[in-house]
Amino acid sequence: MPTTAAITRGESSAVPLESASIWLLYAALLWPALAGGAHAGWLLAATQLLVLLSALAWVLGMVAAGRLEWRRTALDRPVGLIVVLIATQLALGPGPLLRWALASPESAASLPARFLFVGTVSPGDTTRALLLFLTYVGVYVVVVNVVRRRADVERLVRTLLVTGGVVAFASLVDFLAREDWIFRWREERLNARLTGPFANPDHCATWLLMLVCLGVGYLAARRGQARSESGRLADIVRSPRDREATLRRYLPAFGVGLMTLAMVLTLSRGALVSLAVTGSLGLLAAARLGGLRWSLASACALGAVILGYGLWIGLGPLLHRVGSADALGRVLQWQATLPMLAAFPTFGVGLGAYKEAFFHFQPSTLGAGHMYFPYAHSDLLQLLIETGPLGAALSLWAAGRVARDLVGAHLLGRGRCPVGRDTDGRRSDPFSVGIAMGALGAVVALLVHSAVDFPARIPADGILAAACLGLATTAMHTRFTGGGPLVMEVVGQRRLGAGLAQRVVASAVALGLAAGLVPWIIGPARVEAAPAERAQSGLAEARRLLAARAPGEQAPPEAQALTRAAVADLRRLIASTPSNPFVHERLAWALELQSAARGEGGADLHRAALVSMQRAVALQPENPYLYRSQAALNLTGEASGLGVALAAGRRAVELDPALLPDLVDRLAPRGLEAGQWADLVPTRPATLTALAAQLESRGFLREANALYERALQNAGTGEATAIRWAWAQLLLGIRQPARALAQMDAALAGSPGHPELLLIRARALAALGRPEALASFSEALQSAQARQRAGERLVFADEAPALRAIVSSRLGGDSRLSTARYRRALAQRLSDEGQWPAARAEWDRALAEGPLDAAGHFAHAQALEATGERTRALEAYGQAVALDARAVAYRVRLAERLWEAEQYVQGLAEWQRLVEQEPRNVQMRVALARAYLKTGDRDRALGEYRRVLSLEPGHGEARQLVARLAQP
Repeated sequence: MPTTAAITRGESSAVPLESASIWLLYAALLWPALAGGAHAGWLLAATQLLVLLSALAWVLGMVAAGRLEWRRTALDRPVGLIVVLIATQLALGPGPLLRWALASPESAASLPARFLFVGTVSPGDTTRALLLFLTYVGVYVVVVNVVRRRADVERLVRTLLVTGGVVAFASLVDFLAREDWIFRWREERLNARLTGPFANPDHCATWLLMLVCLGVGYLAARRGQARSESGRLADIVRSPRDREATLRRYLPAFGVGLMTLAMVLTLSRGALVSLAVTGSLGLLAAARLGGLRWSLASACALGAVILGYGLWIGLGPLLHRVGSADALGRVLQWQATLPMLAAFPTFGVGLGAYKEAFFHFQPSTLGAGHMYFPYAHSDLLQLLIETGPLGAALSLWAAGRVARDLVGAHLLGRGRCPVGRDTDGRRSDPFSVGIAMGALGAVVALLVHSAVDFPARIPADGILAAACLGLATTAMHTRFTGGGPLVMEVVGQRRLGAGLAQRVVASAVALGLAAGLVPWIIGPARVEAAPAERAQSGLAEARRLLAARAPGEQAPPEAQALTRAAVADLRRLIASTPSNPFVHERLAWALELQSAARGEGGADLHRAALVSMQRAVALQPENPYLYRSQAALNLTGEASGLGVALAAGRRAVELDPALLPDLVDRLAPRGLEAGQWADLVPTRPATLTALAAQLESRGFLREANALYERALQNAGTGEATAIRWAWAQLLLGIRQPARALAQMDAALAGSPGHPELLLIRARALAALGRPEALASFSEALQSAQARQRAGERLVFADEAPALRAIVSSRLGGDSRLSTARYRRALAQRLSDEGQWPAARAEWDRALAEGPLDAAGHFAHAQALEATGERTRALEAYGQAVALDARAVAYRVRLAERLWEAEQYVQGLAEWQRLVEQEPRNVQMRVALARAYLKTGDRDRALGEYRRVLSLEPGHGEARQLVARLAQP
């Protein structure tokens, strides 16, 4: 029955087990921090095993003592009910969601908007989350029941502070050295933020901040003792014992300063907010308890550390983090998360199953299909979503009971302790009050940071918070007297008797329960071939076998077996996570491959594949890649699926316009009409223009022409200008300059003096042979010069993003306003009209304004040559060839001019390269043969002339020279 007796050391046989429990607890507290947070894999399994062994050693120690006893706490009932709630989630499982996900194609229905009786959408994730929660509970229980004496409390706190100080110092060394000197095992490399041994700087900041709070509380707890132990400076200098005592006294303060500095260097916004909130609450509590002066001194000391950092390195990085734009992304995620509560209003989505349920609610603005959100970046919000209103109510009840117990009853003396005797439970012992305030401050810091991040999901932070809560409970519920600790709450107790049998049975039960938990702990960490990986490898091998078969040949049995096995694996995956859209997508393609392997009897499988793809889209309706996949799957069937494919493609383009080129490539073999192509994109002018540009680049000129015209019908003034410009270029390409000229005149009516419009108009006039074309080229250059002087930067400044992409793809670097483009066009026109002096002058100016391309250098060389600048012309021809080595016309002209300049060696080399480029060109081989003759190489000349005869047996020059050169 319950007792309130003083805690004794117990029988001697229990002492080693109790000590082992404490040492294992130390290991469980320190290992996760050094292991990068221990958030997954064997690192997490090792942490949970340490906690399990620590709890097991505590229980076995009580069994050895012949007495089971446990301290009652305010969390017993809430935690028990939370465990029951999670067990209920597991018992219900996916329920109706699973039935919807695995329904046959004939009975397939749309995704329900609300799931009243879904316990968890992912039982596996909920089981792992429950095990992590029980790990935290285990640490709390062990601390409350094993760390009972003042020496135990002080030793545990000192160990945590020393470890935190060492980790902070090592983290500062790595951070300032910008090299992984100490924490070489860290997953993430160093960046602009201090990370320590953790994978995430924010989680490191939370861990350090909790230890800072605990350290401040420990310093407050030792104030009276420090004053009584302090000696004179002379005694400290002379006596090694006094020096050691002084070092022990002030070392924790130095460690707190180091941890504060390291915490600030993480640049964690959530940690800074937590520090501000926790510090404010601490000052209020100190004012209420009468220790305001010392608390203000501690706050000033921490503030000095932060200010010193600002003066040392500068506050720029910190202010940049505070004002960064990624905070808006978190707000958008929270807004997208809230509707999940309405869809799962009873039990939530299941503890730990947020990542599997958020797919359906992830908007395109948060990168649906691009980004994966395993956490809500708010532990408090995620707890509400995962456990529903019931879980939130139980959590609030637990927090209220802890606050009423530790703060209300024991710190402030208001109310009655929920688990104590009916006496005044207010504590005034400086040691107990200091430890409790520091430990509670650490828990509050975690809770505040959890409002904007997910530190509680990281075992290193969660276990430390559980230990701090246990320390606060022990400090407030225990009177540390000279005769030993005296508990103030009811202690549950059950005696096992003096016989050995009862102890053996109790030990067997404890060992059996622990052994039963081991597979749950190490199961997720074991490396096994997951069903998804087996399915992927099997499908890849099946595709290879199907691709290797001859036309008309049946699929090999191995391919059919592989596809069946892959489908079975994927169905098992859906049974465990029915809300994952990507598993449904993979199942759809696996069914389609199985349909192809079966041949004529695969129609039912094809229908099942389409239904599975529909489910994938329903589970993440804002993912453009799923719509693209749906379009591609429907294109593998009969023509009746074309309408669905176009609708899916339309939605994909609406969500992500960058997918348009891929969809056009998939639909190009279908021979669609312009109206069908128009169904692929939304009816916005910009997207129709983007589609027309894609079709134009692939040679579908008639369809592109019709789409440009359709896009222009509903375009605004700003869009119409860019659309007419793009359409006019197509019209010039299909040799309809009159229509192009009409479009440019209409565009210039809305945008008078636009240099790009004037340039296309000038080209249309030139194509029509109109004499005013040259004047229009000159007008375009003058307009560009005037706009550039006015400060304009872009050729088209007001177009939609889709149109801006078209402009950038066509103009490249010239999409930024520059006179060079228009001067080159004017110079080219002057060259085309044979006005060589004026053309040379404009080409010289264009070359001075910026680099020319290969065509520009070639035209410049022609102008130089026509005006007598043969040396410069030869250099310009060489630059043209250097920029475009595959252009035969450029290299031919260069070879000819080198030969004329009597640079025979260089000219011969150019002819050799030309023959390599076009080995069947008779004229080039004849020119090379003449070059060999000119340089006196008769044998090579004879060989080239013989090759000419092999290509053209009747070639007269080759016949004559072969006959002459063949003579001795």
